[in-house]
Amino acid sequence: MNKRALSTSVMLAGILVFILGAAAATFIFALPRPAWTEIGPVADFPPRAAPYRVATPVVFFISNDGQAIIALAPQDPHPRGCDVNWDVERSQFNDPCLGSQYTYLGVYASGPSARNLNQYPIKVVNGTLFVDFSRPIKSNAPHD
Repeated sequence: MNKRALSTSVMLAGILVFILGAAAATFIFALPRPAWTEIGPVADFPPRAAPYRVATPVVFFISNDGQAIIALAPQDPHPRGCDVNWDVERSQFNDPCLGSQYTYLGVYASGPSARNLNQYPIKVVNGTLFVDFSRPIKSNAPHD
């Protein structure tokens, strides 16, 4: 191999390494990152029979049954559904547009919706509750 061929090979290898590095960096930075939003001390959400309606940059519900705390998305999962409301008298979530009903924990009870309410990932760090609104957890549980 002469000097010219070697020089060309080294230059092409350098360009290839640069392109692969740029592609890898683009891929890594393009992946969605959890966007944890601080909600407040867990002690602010003690167990109770009604969910907490929380208005941060996103409106959502927190249900705490004493065994687990969950963050529920307020949107009915049906394509034509509306935001659900908490019905104090019936102790359930209701979709005022289509009539779907859900339990305190967001489990489908009745109506045209095909599944439970979506949840948001949560974590507790040093007694403070955080919610990630960028990655809703979609339930695949069909109703009977």
